[in-house]
Amino acid sequence: MKSRPVAAQLLEGLDADLSLLAELAGLTDQETDVLALTGNGWNQREVAGWLEIGQATVSRRLHSGRLKLADHLPSAMAERLTS
Repeated sequence: MKSRPVAAQLLEGLDADLSLLAELAGLTDQETDVLALTGNGWNQREVAGWLEIGQATVSRRLHSGRLKLADHLPSAMAERLTS
Protein backbone atom coordinates (compact mmCIF):
# COMPACT_ATOMS: atom_id res chain seq x y z
CA MET A 1 0.00 0.00 0.00
CA LYS A 2 1.27 3.45 -0.85
CA SER A 3 1.65 5.78 2.11
CA ARG A 4 -1.03 8.48 2.21
CA PRO A 5 -0.83 8.92 -1.56
CA VAL A 6 -3.40 11.52 -2.30
CA ALA A 7 -6.00 12.06 0.35
CA ALA A 8 -3.84 14.47 2.31
CA GLN A 9 -3.17 16.47 -0.85
CA LEU A 10 -6.81 16.36 -1.94
CA LEU A 11 -8.04 17.38 1.50
CA GLU A 12 -5.71 20.37 1.51
CA GLY A 13 -7.71 21.80 -1.37
CA LEU A 14 -11.08 21.16 0.24
CA ASP A 15 -13.20 23.74 1.91
CA ALA A 16 -12.26 23.94 5.59
CA ASP A 17 -15.77 22.81 6.56
CA LEU A 18 -15.40 19.60 4.53
CA SER A 19 -12.02 18.79 6.03
CA LEU A 20 -13.43 19.40 9.50
CA LEU A 21 -16.42 17.17 8.77
CA ALA A 22 -14.09 14.32 7.75
CA GLU A 23 -12.20 14.77 11.01
CA LEU A 24 -15.34 15.04 13.15
CA ALA A 25 -16.85 11.98 11.49
CA GLY A 26 -13.84 10.00 12.64
CA LEU A 27 -12.84 8.80 9.19
CA THR A 28 -9.77 6.60 9.11
CA ASP A 29 -6.92 7.55 6.80
CA GLN A 30 -7.92 4.64 4.59
CA GLU A 31 -11.56 5.74 4.39
CA THR A 32 -10.43 9.28 3.65
CA ASP A 33 -8.16 8.06 0.84
CA VAL A 34 -10.94 6.06 -0.80
CA LEU A 35 -13.59 8.77 -0.39
CA ALA A 36 -11.26 11.49 -1.65
CA LEU A 37 -10.30 9.51 -4.74
CA THR A 38 -13.82 8.43 -5.65
CA GLY A 39 -15.04 11.94 -4.95
CA ASN A 40 -12.58 13.14 -7.58
CA GLY A 41 -13.87 10.82 -10.27
CA TRP A 42 -11.85 7.65 -9.74
CA ASN A 43 -13.78 4.39 -10.04
CA GLN A 44 -13.37 1.61 -7.50
CA ARG A 45 -11.08 -0.44 -9.76
CA GLU A 46 -8.74 2.53 -10.24
CA VAL A 47 -8.67 3.23 -6.51
CA ALA A 48 -7.94 -0.43 -5.75
CA GLY A 49 -5.09 -0.47 -8.24
CA TRP A 50 -3.56 2.76 -6.97
CA LEU A 51 -3.77 1.79 -3.31
CA GLU A 52 -2.79 -1.81 -4.07
CA ILE A 53 -5.79 -3.26 -2.25
CA GLY A 54 -8.73 -5.38 -3.36
CA GLN A 55 -11.82 -3.87 -4.90
CA ALA A 56 -13.92 -5.40 -2.11
CA THR A 57 -11.78 -3.49 0.41
CA VAL A 58 -12.43 -0.27 -1.49
CA SER A 59 -16.15 -0.99 -1.40
CA ARG A 60 -16.08 -1.66 2.38
CA ARG A 61 -14.15 1.53 3.06
CA LEU A 62 -16.55 3.55 0.92
CA HIS A 63 -19.50 2.08 2.76
CA SER A 64 -18.10 2.64 6.26
CA GLY A 65 -16.87 6.14 5.42
CA ARG A 66 -20.21 7.15 3.95
CA LEU A 67 -22.04 5.83 7.01
CA LYS A 68 -19.80 7.86 9.32
CA LEU A 69 -20.33 10.98 7.22
CA ALA A 70 -24.10 10.43 7.10
CA ASP A 71 -24.19 10.14 10.89
CA HIS A 72 -22.36 13.46 11.33
CA LEU A 73 -23.65 15.52 8.45
CA PRO A 74 -27.05 16.43 9.92
CA SER A 75 -25.60 17.63 13.23
CA ALA A 76 -22.77 19.48 11.52
CA MET A 77 -25.19 21.24 9.18
CA ALA A 78 -27.56 22.13 12.02
CA GLU A 79 -24.70 23.54 14.05
CA ARG A 80 -23.51 25.64 11.13
CA LEU A 81 -26.99 26.96 10.43
CA THR A 82 -27.51 27.99 14.05
CA SER A 83 -24.15 29.71 14.49
